Amino acid sequence: MNQSVRKLLGLPLLVLICIGSTQVFALNLTGQQRFEGLQLAQVSSNQLSSDNPEVIYGPVQKKESLWIIAKPFQPPYTTMPQLVMAIYEKNPDSFISNNINRLKPGSMLAIPSEEEIRAIDYRAAYREIKLQIEAYKAFLHQESIKSSDGGQETQNESTGLALVDQVIKSELTEESGLEQGEQSVLAAQMPIASSEIMPSLEAKHEHSGIHHEKPRFRYSYDVSIANDDNIRRAQNESDIRGDLVSSFTLNARAARPLSGSSLLLYGGSITYQHFDVFDELDNLKFLGNTKYRFSNSVGFTAPSYTFGLKIGGIESESEMRDSTLFSISADMNKWLTTTINMTTGVGYKLRESKSKVFDTREARAFINLDVDISRVAVIYGTYTYLTGDIVSSATPSLQFINWSDAIEPDDAFGGVVFNQFAYRLDADTNVITLGYNRILTRSASVDFSYQFVDTEAVGGIYYEREIIRASLLGRF
Repeated sequence: MNQSVRKLLGLPLLVLICIGSTQVFALNLTGQQRFEGLQLAQVSSNQLSSDNPEVIYGPVQKKESLWIIAKPFQPPYTTMPQLVMAIYEKNPDSFISNNINRLKPGSMLAIPSEEEIRAIDYRAAYREIKLQIEAYKAFLHQESIKSSDGGQETQNESTGLALVDQVIKSELTEESGLEQGEQSVLAAQMPIASSEIMPSLEAKHEHSGIHHEKPRFRYSYDVSIANDDNIRRAQNESDIRGDLVSSFTLNARAARPLSGSSLLLYGGSITYQHFDVFDELDNLKFLGNTKYRFSNSVGFTAPSYTFGLKIGGIESESEMRDSTLFSISADMNKWLTTTINMTTGVGYKLRESKSKVFDTREARAFINLDVDISRVAVIYGTYTYLTGDIVSSATPSLQFINWSDAIEPDDAFGGVVFNQFAYRLDADTNVITLGYNRILTRSASVDFSYQFVDTEAVGGIYYEREIIRASLLGRF
């Protein structure tokens, strides 16, 4: 980049490194989407902060359940399955036969930090709890056979277990009317929505040393390499060029609960892209982001809704591509089953550039399905429909000249010297993305995706693209 561009980047670069955010871009609903509520959405450092001393609860009484003990400690915008599994993992010696339903009386429980709780993948926690419930059912059945009179405590727990499936299906979230034995069974498997906020500490138990932390930024990154077989978005074979694109994205996001069912997220991101062949396309993109998320009901399958706003810019080696960006979006996220998650939404993006040809408007609609195939792996598919302006770079032809809204020499591909021009066209685009995401550790995952882009512009102008991408996603 030239010296003046580098100076311009100084302030926004410094600011955005401090604030950052997680983003989903119009044509990149692959790796980035893993940051938004999916495999890595709950990943963070699992170390206690120096200003947050460890909280100890105990000793555990004979009739106390993990659910009742855990509930007052639930941080905002986390789920009970996350909290329960975090306590379980932090106190493995406090449970008989490694089962959350068999809490040892007299135990002293170390309460995990908010970071440790968020480090638990909420879907994996939900499935693990269901497995432990089934194991506990089998244990109670064996005990009832061995016992001559059944025992009042075992009878109560069995009664509670009989209600488990009914409770899950109906997505009940109230604990009123349950006997103590029933509560011990439901302790960690009740599907509470992620929008549930921590209840008052004036509850059944009083705890010392508890305080709410101020919202702070959580950082993530995306290191990707992609092969784009039609980087110029060209129609004619003679104009089609491919390139290998590497990128690094740094994101940070903070969340502030507004009520028991709503949340404000804000932050920003910085992305640097490098093109192996056409290095004039190298660019730095920075975005500020704010989102309002809410849910009208609670329950594991209750939908959540998000309205988002992004403002940012692009500084490119190709000066004509330097731009200001603005976009708005609205989407809905819903668990269809315990292993299938759906997100659908719409958006509108505005780009104002130094060159008129890159002044574009674009509307978007998409639907995405994520399917858990194991506790550490997800396959996903996204369909995106785009309508509005596209920019294609090619050798001048009468067809392009007649139908384009703007034409300028394209400096990234040689400009006038090589008879290369950029054309702005009105077009409809269909994008299909298929991908696979696998967790490596609690702070990293890998993502592989294939993307097919089919664009039809006015005047019968048509092109296709195929993009194969590999990404390393993580948080720190």
